Amino acid sequence: MLWHAARTALAATATLLLTQLLGLPYGYWAVISTIIVMQSSLGGSILAGVRRVVGTTLGAFVGILVLLLLSPSWWVMGLSIFLTLALATLATRAQETFRMAGVTLVVILLVWPGHGSVLWFGLERCMEILIGVGVALLFSLLMWPNRAGNRLRQELAEETRGLANWLQVAVRRFLSGDEDDEHSRVDLLADRLRSSRELHELAVQEAILMRGGGAEYLIALGTLERIFGLIRGLNRIAAVTPSDGYQQRLEGEITSLATECVAFMNTLADRIQPGAQTQHARPSRLPVAVETMEDRLHELRDERATADYPLMDVANVFAFVQTLKSLAVELEWLSLKW
Repeated sequence: MLWHAARTALAATATLLLTQLLGLPYGYWAVISTIIVMQSSLGGSILAGVRRVVGTTLGAFVGILVLLLLSPSWWVMGLSIFLTLALATLATRAQETFRMAGVTLVVILLVWPGHGSVLWFGLERCMEILIGVGVALLFSLLMWPNRAGNRLRQELAEETRGLANWLQVAVRRFLSGDEDDEHSRVDLLADRLRSSRELHELAVQEAILMRGGGAEYLIALGTLERIFGLIRGLNRIAAVTPSDGYQQRLEGEITSLATECVAFMNTLADRIQPGAQTQHARPSRLPVAVETMEDRLHELRDERATADYPLMDVANVFAFVQTLKSLAVELEWLSLKW
């Protein structure tokens, strides 16, 4: 954040010097725009810049149109604000666009009277905003760039490792009855997923500007959200299933498949995080572990082993196994796409 403060100060100073060089009388609007648009990440700056330009253009258009048709008065300003904000609401749901449209309109209505051509006055305001936004984006791109895409990849990697750890806890709980502080773990992982969703929008803006990808972020995020739901389901099944029941007949297979899933998730986390070196991943043993599980289930069915256990416990074990297999499928999918 200290680097961001220094970058913002330099960008604002450069904007002020540029407006003075161009002789713009209200150059401080450009400086304000630079400070507002400068975000901690390049993607955030792009998004804020787009919203500010759209809002300013809309407010200036309505302001010029109103002053060409009507004389300024209190009721004209009130009606104009209503119409401008209504148009901004229809055009975009972004609050920044909504606010900037209203602010630009009020500036034109209140400052213009007696200052030459209203059309030129409105165009100057748009020019100042464009200068401020342009300088902000240039500094965000070239000076100590902080990419939202890198932050998103780091969060996705940490989320993957956190989910792998939670999977280990859920399996131990299912097989041996260990306790788990589920609520704090769920809150932490859910908050991280929400943060990743917000970063994804910024990362997409960067990808558009840099003509890069971005689809892999959404694929990874969506898959991790599904994995989160699957592991949460495993933990809930473990909470209501006695640890000394039918699952003991499948302990080796469950442990093996879960171990493969955990190792696979940690490997994926290493590949997802920023700065990871491209490397050939070891062949996945998940299909083999799943097949071994299926073979064991067939053996137990032929032995009619389920007859020795309560029906509800057997149903819970089957639900746990099927959920674990679904988790393996999701991991294979993510590995193919990342």
